[in-house]
Parts: sequence; C-alpha cells; structure tokens
Amino acid sequence: MSTNPAVPPESSGPAAAPVPSESSGPAAAPDPSDPSQSSYSSAYPSASSESSDPSESSDPSESSDPSPSSGTWTDAELGAIGAAEELEIASLRHDGITLGGSRTVWVVRVGDDLYVRSVNGPGSDWYHASRAREAGRISAGGVTREATFQTVADPALNDAVDQAYRHKYSAYAARVLAHITSDSAASTTMRLLPH
Repeated sequence: MSTNPAVPPESSGPAAAPVPSESSGPAAAPDPSDPSQSSYSSAYPSASSESSDPSESSDPSESSDPSPSSGTWTDAELGAIGAAEELEIASLRHDGITLGGSRTVWVVRVGDDLYVRSVNGPGSDWYHASRAREAGRISAGGVTREATFQTVADPALNDAVDQAYRHKYSAYAARVLAHITSDSAASTTMRLLPH
C-alpha cells in the first residue's frame, strides 16, 4: 500500500514526485522457477491436473486458476479487489504467452465492474502494452486473476468512474485526484474482465 497520500501509485517502486514516472526500464526475463512469473497460459489447469475445476475452492481468492469461460467476477472477488487500495497489473508480452513487468495502479468498482486508469495518461508504457495485447494478470486484495482489458469510451461511464475515484481516494490531496480524473487519464479507462 502507498504510505504517502501525496503520491499516487502507478510505479514499480517508491516515487519522489507527486506524479510518478511509469518508466522502470526493460523488464527482466521471467524466472521459470518462480510461480508468480509463470507463463500466461499456465494459469489454466490442464486436463492432466489432479483437479481442473477451480470452482472446487470454497474461497475464490484462494485460487489463481480461473475458469477461462467464467467472464464475470464473483461477489467475493469484486469486494476484495474493489476494496483494495492498489492493484498490480501486468500485460502479456509480444509473444502472447509470458507476462511483462507489473505496475501498481489504483482500481475502482462501479456496479459489478472494475476499472483502472493511467494517472499519466495515454503516453505511459504500461498503458500502451495493456492496450496492444488487451490481456494479462491482475492482483489485488488477495485475488489474482487472468483478465482482459477493455477500453471504455462511454462519457457517462467515465463520469461514474471519476466519481468512484473521488470517493474511494478522498483522503488524497485534491491535486492528486485531479490527475486521475483528468481528461487525459479518463481517456485510458479500462474495464477489467476476468477469464
């Protein structure tokens, strides 16, 4: 969690300025021995696995093996992710299999959907990667899921997302909230859809 309310997230480390940089240099190659860096396709259970039904877990946040056809968040996932202060987002790399480096961003819930934005607008590297591949992995509130990222172009919905950011992050300085609710940031609004 961010400990300095004057600094919004969307960085890969501590930021010294009120509007953080989204650049952290080239991402390191994934470590095959680290399960958190596994390939995107390995998140789905294979037919040979002992239990291929992720619904057997009584707590959805305990399983990072989502059903590829689920398409909706459970109430528990919506609650946990929607209440989380920050969300880690990693998009697929060009190979369409492995994940790139993750970024910390703010997340809001509007109805039964979850939304993220780039505080630095459409020029940020993570936003470009997320839009180019439109899929990756998110993690927040103890929930990790593969997800697709869907552009939001509806002005009324963007207004609702603005309101959600203002409400959820009201403890932050007005100038910080002005960045995340700016027209530039609003142009990067993405709905997170689980796989």
